[in-house]
Amino acid sequence: MRRRAQTAIEFLVLLGFMLLVFTAFFAVMHERSSIIIEQNRYGELTAAGDIVRDEALTAQQVHDGYRRVFDLPTMIQGRPYTIALVDRSELVIETADQQHILFLPINISIMQNGIPSADGPVATGKNIIKKTGGNVTITPVTALINATPNPCTRSGATCTSTLRWYGSAEHSHLQVWVQQNDGAESYLGSSNGCTVQPNSKAYDYTIGSLWYTFRLYSATGCDSSERVGIPGQELGTVVVTSVT
Repeated sequence: MRRRAQTAIEFLVLLGFMLLVFTAFFAVMHERSSIIIEQNRYGELTAAGDIVRDEALTAQQVHDGYRRVFDLPTMIQGRPYTIALVDRSELVIETADQQHILFLPINISIMQNGIPSADGPVATGKNIIKKTGGNVTITPVTALINATPNPCTRSGATCTSTLRWYGSAEHSHLQVWVQQNDGAESYLGSSNGCTVQPNSKAYDYTIGSLWYTFRLYSATGCDSSERVGIPGQELGTVVVTSVT
C-alpha cells in the first residue's frame, strides 16, 4: 500500500514537472514569436521610410520638372501608421508602439494647401514627388489621370487612347481639359470629361496630332465655368503622344 502511494506521488511529481517544462517551452516560443513579429513590423517601418528617401534622392539627381507618382503602404502588418517630415530632413515613422527615425541626405518639403512646408505628414498610399526650381516636394495624391496606350500607334491618320481618372471625395467634381500640341485648352464636356466624386471614369479619345496634354482639375460642377484653377494648378497631367 505504501509503495502504491509512493508511486502515485512520484507520478504526480513527474507530471507536474512535465507540465512546468511544457509551460516554460510554450512561454519561450510565444516570446520568440512576439519578438519576430515586432522585428518584422519594425522592418516594414524602416522600409516605408526608405521608399521616401530613395524617391527623394532620385528626384534630386534628375532634371528639373521631374514628376512621379509613388506608393507607400497603407498599413504595416494590418496596423495603421504615420510618417511625418520634421525640419525638411527628418522622417518619423511610427505605429502605436514602435517608432523609427530616418535622417534624409537632402532637404525636401511637404505641400500643404499649395504651399511647401518644412514639417507635416506624408500621406500613406499614393503621393506625387516633384522637382521644381531645384526643390523637391511631396504632395498626397487626391486625384490622378493616366492614358493607355501611350504612346498611341496611329493606324492611318488617327489612333485611340483611353483616359482614366479618379479622385477623392474632397473634390466635389473633376473636369478633364485637353490641349492639342501648343494650342489652346478645351473642355472635354460635361458628358465625357466630368465626374462627380468620389468616382472614376474611362474615356476613349481619338489622337491625330503629335501630342495631346490632358489636365485634370477640381471643379464645383460640370459646367466649364465651374473649373477650379488654371494650367499649372491642375491635380494631374498626362501627355499622350502618337507615333506611326
